[in-house]
Amino acid sequence: MTIECAICFPVLLTLALVSYNAMSFICACSEFDRQFCEEVRIHATSLDAYSTVTSVCDDINEAMNTHYVPPENRIITAREQGLGIVRFTGEMIFEPTLFGNRVLQGMGLTKLTSLRHKTSLACSCMHLDAW
Repeated sequence: MTIECAICFPVLLTLALVSYNAMSFICACSEFDRQFCEEVRIHATSLDAYSTVTSVCDDINEAMNTHYVPPENRIITAREQGLGIVRFTGEMIFEPTLFGNRVLQGMGLTKLTSLRHKTSLACSCMHLDAW
């Protein structure tokens, strides 16, 4: 029974850490998608006369408050497509838990790599000038 526990425990621990990080990544992706689309709709659809596309990207990144992805792991870009349509693209870089990485490296296994997730939304950016 001791041999079975000595063999099964590291395998079960590895499976638990990988599944925990997979579920955290799925949760972070859904939260990022929801907040990114919401912030683009808020900040990009009604611009003042002095706003630029880069300032809107900075506003979106600043306004996003996600639990799983810190601001330094978010990349918000925009590309004008003509006729007032701008495509905003948000990229999230997910870092696995440090606990999981340390345990897996201690067992002689590879480090979990960071995962990336992209989402994009195109909208019409209208400048609201004072009449």
